[in-house]
Amino acid sequence: MAHWSALVAAIVSAGLFAYLIARSPRTNVFTFYLAAMLATIFEWNVFEWMRDGEQNAYANFQFIGIILLPAFLFQFALRLMRPEGRRARWLWPLYGGALTFLFLALGGLVNDNLDGFFWSPEYNGLYLVFFGPFIGAALVMLARRFAASPPGVRGLYGYPLFAASLVALLGGLDLAIALGLQVPPLANVGALAASAILVVGVFRYSDVFDSIARLRESVSRTIGTMRWGFASFNAERK
Repeated sequence: MAHWSALVAAIVSAGLFAYLIARSPRTNVFTFYLAAMLATIFEWNVFEWMRDGEQNAYANFQFIGIILLPAFLFQFALRLMRPEGRRARWLWPLYGGALTFLFLALGGLVNDNLDGFFWSPEYNGLYLVFFGPFIGAALVMLARRFAASPPGVRGLYGYPLFAASLVALLGGLDLAIALGLQVPPLANVGALAASAILVVGVFRYSDVFDSIARLRESVSRTIGTMRWGFASFNAERK
């Protein structure tokens, strides 16, 4: 189940990534960070599907997405909640730690000692200890933004909050398996559910993401205004 859910999650996240890139303005903060997080979900799940439960090099590459996803999530939440000048001090340690974990994961491809540490419970434990507070802080910031938003746009923040909560919960349980906890592997199911939730959110608020739809609506309003103006002008002439 987890094997095929990883493939489906990769396909869904890739499709939504392509939609956002093709039809949304790159300057939209939702577009940029959602696309970045979807790219990490795709990378994580496609290598999970390729490794097929085995301890091989695909797992090392899989951790690129697993490491970068909480970093992008935290930066996304911080971008929504904090002014520009107060963001950098939190991002330096976050991305410094992420680069360290990436070095350990990818270094295992060429060094047996690093590879042994990568497959040890200590690696997963350190991952949870380091990224856990950032993930928790990101969820709190998204929840605060959700609670403070007007009812008409509250769901715009609710979808990423719900999706991120699912990935954090089920992904954390998946990493906890390496620490000896007896729980089913549900991280890929969580990634699939989160991707589906984001699909619903993007189409529910397509006016925010879909620049083509907004252009079409703007042209329609302009044509309607021009027709009204010509009709009024003709009526006055008569």
